[in-house]
Amino acid sequence: MSNNYNIATESRRGNGLAIAGFILAIFGIGSMIPLFGLGAIPFAVLGLIFSVIGLVQARKGAPHKGLAVAGLVISGLSLLIGIATNAALGTSDTGNIVNAPMGTADTTGIGTRENPAPLGSEITDGDWTVMVNSVTTVDEDSWGSFPEAGYVLLVINLTATYIGNDADGDTPWANVEYVSPSGNTFNSLSSSTMFIPENQFDSLSRLFNGASTTGNMILEVPAENWQQGTLRVSPGLFSSATFISVH
Repeated sequence: MSNNYNIATESRRGNGLAIAGFILAIFGIGSMIPLFGLGAIPFAVLGLIFSVIGLVQARKGAPHKGLAVAGLVISGLSLLIGIATNAALGTSDTGNIVNAPMGTADTTGIGTRENPAPLGSEITDGDWTVMVNSVTTVDEDSWGSFPEAGYVLLVINLTATYIGNDADGDTPWANVEYVSPSGNTFNSLSSSTMFIPENQFDSLSRLFNGASTTGNMILEVPAENWQQGTLRVSPGLFSSATFISVH
Protein backbone atom coordinates (compact mmCIF):
# COMPACT_ATOMS: atom_id res chain seq x y z
CA MET A 1 0.00 0.00 0.00
CA SER A 2 2.81 2.39 0.93
CA ASN A 3 4.76 1.65 -2.27
CA ASN A 4 1.69 2.24 -4.45
CA TYR A 5 1.07 5.52 -2.64
CA ASN A 6 4.64 6.68 -3.22
CA ILE A 7 4.51 5.87 -6.92
CA ALA A 8 1.21 7.70 -7.37
CA THR A 9 2.48 10.68 -5.43
CA GLU A 10 5.68 10.90 -7.53
CA SER A 11 3.69 10.79 -10.76
CA ARG A 12 1.60 13.76 -9.62
CA ARG A 13 4.59 15.87 -8.69
CA GLY A 14 5.77 18.51 -11.10
CA ASN A 15 8.89 18.26 -13.22
CA GLY A 16 10.34 21.70 -12.85
CA LEU A 17 13.71 20.70 -14.26
CA ALA A 18 12.12 19.62 -17.53
CA ILE A 19 10.41 23.00 -17.83
CA ALA A 20 13.57 24.87 -16.82
CA GLY A 21 15.61 22.86 -19.31
CA PHE A 22 13.25 23.76 -22.14
CA ILE A 23 13.26 27.48 -21.22
CA LEU A 24 17.06 27.55 -20.98
CA ALA A 25 17.26 25.75 -24.32
CA ILE A 26 15.24 28.55 -25.91
CA PHE A 27 17.67 31.12 -24.49
CA GLY A 28 20.50 28.92 -25.73
CA ILE A 29 19.37 29.41 -29.32
CA GLY A 30 21.20 32.73 -29.05
CA SER A 31 24.47 30.79 -29.02
CA MET A 32 24.10 30.50 -32.79
CA ILE A 33 24.24 34.29 -33.08
CA PRO A 34 27.70 35.80 -32.64
CA LEU A 35 26.32 38.99 -31.15
CA PHE A 36 24.73 37.15 -28.29
CA GLY A 37 26.70 34.05 -29.15
CA LEU A 38 29.28 33.20 -26.54
CA GLY A 39 27.14 34.67 -23.79
CA ALA A 40 24.24 32.36 -24.71
CA ILE A 41 26.28 29.14 -24.77
CA PRO A 42 26.04 28.71 -20.95
CA PHE A 43 22.23 28.72 -21.32
CA ALA A 44 22.53 25.90 -23.85
CA VAL A 45 24.78 23.94 -21.47
CA LEU A 46 22.40 24.42 -18.52
CA GLY A 47 19.43 23.59 -20.73
CA LEU A 48 21.14 20.36 -21.74
CA ILE A 49 21.84 19.39 -18.11
CA PHE A 50 18.38 20.25 -16.80
CA SER A 51 16.68 18.52 -19.73
CA VAL A 52 18.62 15.30 -19.11
CA ILE A 53 17.65 15.33 -15.42
CA GLY A 54 14.08 16.21 -16.34
CA LEU A 55 13.96 13.30 -18.79
CA VAL A 56 15.19 10.91 -16.10
CA GLN A 57 12.47 12.14 -13.75
CA ALA A 58 9.88 11.82 -16.51
CA ARG A 59 10.81 8.16 -16.97
CA LYS A 60 10.03 7.68 -13.27
CA GLY A 61 6.54 9.03 -13.74
CA ALA A 62 6.95 12.81 -13.59
CA PRO A 63 5.17 14.89 -16.25
CA HIS A 64 6.53 17.00 -19.12
CA LYS A 65 8.55 14.32 -20.87
CA GLY A 66 7.94 16.11 -24.17
CA LEU A 67 9.43 19.36 -22.87
CA ALA A 68 12.46 17.51 -21.54
CA VAL A 69 13.07 15.85 -24.92
CA ALA A 70 12.56 19.13 -26.79
CA GLY A 71 14.93 20.92 -24.42
CA LEU A 72 17.52 18.19 -24.87
CA VAL A 73 17.41 18.41 -28.67
CA ILE A 74 17.35 22.22 -28.87
CA SER A 75 20.14 22.63 -26.30
CA GLY A 76 22.36 20.06 -27.99
CA LEU A 77 21.97 21.61 -31.43
CA SER A 78 22.41 25.16 -30.11
CA LEU A 79 25.58 24.19 -28.27
CA LEU A 80 27.18 22.45 -31.26
CA ILE A 81 26.25 25.14 -33.78
CA GLY A 82 27.13 27.98 -31.39
CA ILE A 83 30.61 26.64 -30.69
CA ALA A 84 31.30 25.98 -34.37
CA THR A 85 29.98 29.39 -35.45
CA ASN A 86 31.90 31.43 -32.91
CA ALA A 87 35.08 29.42 -33.49
CA ALA A 88 34.87 30.21 -37.20
CA LEU A 89 34.83 33.94 -36.45
CA GLY A 90 38.28 33.94 -34.94
CA THR A 91 40.29 32.07 -37.57
CA SER A 92 42.05 35.11 -39.10
CA ASP A 93 42.91 38.73 -38.37
CA THR A 94 43.66 39.97 -41.90
CA GLY A 95 41.93 40.34 -45.22
CA ASN A 96 39.28 42.99 -44.60
CA ILE A 97 39.06 46.26 -46.54
CA VAL A 98 39.46 49.19 -44.15
CA ASN A 99 38.39 52.67 -45.16
CA ALA A 100 39.63 55.10 -42.51
CA PRO A 101 37.98 58.50 -42.01
CA MET A 102 39.30 61.49 -43.90
CA GLY A 103 42.39 62.99 -42.31
CA THR A 104 43.79 59.78 -40.88
CA ALA A 105 47.57 60.30 -40.79
CA ASP A 106 48.96 56.78 -41.13
CA THR A 107 47.11 54.09 -43.05
CA THR A 108 50.09 51.72 -43.46
CA GLY A 109 49.15 48.32 -42.10
CA ILE A 110 46.03 49.86 -40.61
CA GLY A 111 43.68 47.53 -38.78
CA THR A 112 46.32 45.53 -36.93
CA ARG A 113 46.70 45.46 -33.16
CA GLU A 114 49.90 47.47 -33.49
CA ASN A 115 48.18 50.04 -35.73
CA PRO A 116 44.43 49.85 -35.07
CA ALA A 117 42.03 51.67 -37.35
CA PRO A 118 40.40 54.75 -35.80
CA LEU A 119 36.79 54.92 -34.72
CA GLY A 120 34.55 55.65 -37.68
CA SER A 121 36.51 53.40 -40.06
CA GLU A 122 34.47 51.25 -42.44
CA ILE A 123 35.41 47.58 -42.36
CA THR A 124 34.23 45.56 -45.34
CA ASP A 125 34.41 41.82 -45.89
CA GLY A 126 32.13 39.86 -48.19
CA ASP A 127 28.54 41.06 -47.97
CA TRP A 128 28.91 43.33 -44.95
CA THR A 129 30.36 46.69 -44.01
CA VAL A 130 30.64 47.51 -40.30
CA MET A 131 31.49 50.84 -38.67
CA VAL A 132 32.19 51.32 -34.96
CA ASN A 133 30.70 54.74 -34.26
CA SER A 134 31.62 55.25 -30.62
CA VAL A 135 32.88 53.60 -27.44
CA THR A 136 31.60 54.88 -24.09
CA THR A 137 31.40 53.63 -20.51
CA VAL A 138 28.33 53.22 -18.29
CA ASP A 139 27.96 52.47 -14.59
CA GLU A 140 25.23 49.87 -15.14
CA ASP A 141 23.38 48.16 -17.97
CA SER A 142 19.73 48.56 -18.94
CA TRP A 143 18.72 45.95 -16.33
CA GLY A 144 20.58 47.73 -13.54
CA SER A 145 23.42 45.19 -13.40
CA PHE A 146 26.82 46.46 -12.27
CA PRO A 147 30.28 45.28 -13.33
CA GLU A 148 32.52 43.49 -10.88
CA ALA A 149 34.98 45.53 -8.83
CA GLY A 150 37.94 46.57 -10.98
CA TYR A 151 35.95 46.30 -14.21
CA VAL A 152 34.05 48.74 -16.41
CA LEU A 153 31.21 48.36 -18.89
CA LEU A 154 32.04 49.43 -22.44
CA VAL A 155 29.13 50.32 -24.71
CA ILE A 156 30.11 49.90 -28.36
CA ASN A 157 27.81 51.56 -30.86
CA LEU A 158 28.10 50.14 -34.38
CA THR A 159 26.38 50.17 -37.73
CA ALA A 160 26.19 47.13 -40.03
CA THR A 161 25.27 47.59 -43.70
CA TYR A 162 24.34 44.75 -46.04
CA ILE A 163 26.05 45.17 -49.42
CA GLY A 164 25.32 41.69 -50.74
CA ASN A 165 22.84 40.83 -53.47
CA ASP A 166 21.06 37.79 -52.07
CA ALA A 167 17.39 38.07 -53.01
CA ASP A 168 16.49 36.73 -49.55
CA GLY A 169 18.72 39.23 -47.78
CA ASP A 170 20.76 38.30 -44.72
CA THR A 171 21.01 38.93 -40.97
CA PRO A 172 23.95 40.82 -39.41
CA TRP A 173 26.69 38.61 -37.94
CA ALA A 174 28.99 41.37 -36.67
CA ASN A 175 31.10 40.28 -33.71
CA VAL A 176 33.07 42.58 -31.37
CA GLU A 177 35.63 41.63 -28.72
CA TYR A 178 37.90 43.73 -26.53
CA VAL A 179 41.65 43.03 -26.37
CA SER A 180 43.37 44.46 -23.28
CA PRO A 181 46.82 46.10 -23.33
CA SER A 182 48.24 42.83 -21.95
CA GLY A 183 46.68 40.85 -24.80
CA ASN A 184 43.72 39.23 -23.02
CA THR A 185 40.45 38.96 -24.94
CA PHE A 186 37.08 39.81 -23.38
CA ASN A 187 33.70 39.01 -24.88
CA SER A 188 30.15 38.32 -23.67
CA LEU A 189 31.18 34.89 -22.36
CA SER A 190 33.88 36.34 -20.11
CA SER A 191 31.48 38.75 -18.41
CA SER A 192 30.46 38.14 -14.79
CA THR A 193 26.80 38.15 -15.85
CA MET A 194 24.74 38.77 -18.97
CA PHE A 195 24.70 42.52 -19.59
CA ILE A 196 22.05 44.10 -21.82
CA PRO A 197 22.67 47.61 -23.24
CA GLU A 198 20.11 50.23 -24.12
CA ASN A 199 19.25 50.07 -27.83
CA GLN A 200 20.81 46.64 -28.26
CA PHE A 201 22.28 45.86 -31.68
CA ASP A 202 19.71 43.93 -33.72
CA SER A 203 21.27 40.78 -35.14
CA LEU A 204 17.96 39.05 -35.91
CA SER A 205 16.20 41.31 -38.43
CA ARG A 206 16.84 40.52 -42.08
CA LEU A 207 18.42 43.25 -44.18
CA PHE A 208 18.46 43.67 -47.96
CA ASN A 209 20.97 45.39 -50.21
CA GLY A 210 21.83 48.87 -48.95
CA ALA A 211 19.97 48.55 -45.64
CA SER A 212 21.67 49.24 -42.30
CA THR A 213 21.08 48.63 -38.62
CA THR A 214 22.64 50.56 -35.74
CA GLY A 215 22.76 49.58 -32.08
CA ASN A 216 24.86 48.90 -29.02
CA MET A 217 26.89 45.99 -27.74
CA ILE A 218 28.22 45.88 -24.17
CA LEU A 219 31.35 44.25 -22.75
CA GLU A 220 32.77 44.00 -19.22
CA VAL A 221 36.50 44.74 -19.33
CA PRO A 222 39.26 45.60 -16.82
CA ALA A 223 38.95 49.25 -15.79
CA GLU A 224 42.70 49.87 -15.51
CA ASN A 225 44.05 51.44 -18.70
CA TRP A 226 41.05 50.26 -20.71
CA GLN A 227 41.64 53.15 -23.17
CA GLN A 228 44.89 51.47 -24.23
CA GLY A 229 43.12 48.36 -25.43
CA THR A 230 41.60 47.70 -28.84
CA LEU A 231 38.43 46.24 -30.34
CA ARG A 232 38.61 43.14 -32.51
CA VAL A 233 35.80 43.39 -35.06
CA SER A 234 34.54 40.76 -37.53
CA PRO A 235 32.00 42.12 -40.06
CA GLY A 236 30.46 38.81 -41.13
CA LEU A 237 29.98 35.19 -40.14
CA PHE A 238 33.24 33.89 -41.59
CA SER A 239 35.03 37.24 -41.82
CA SER A 240 38.56 37.87 -40.67
CA ALA A 241 39.00 40.37 -37.84
CA THR A 242 40.21 43.98 -37.83
CA PHE A 243 41.46 45.90 -34.81
CA ILE A 244 39.82 49.23 -34.00
CA SER A 245 40.93 51.86 -31.51
CA VAL A 246 38.61 52.48 -28.54
CA HIS A 247 39.16 56.27 -28.58
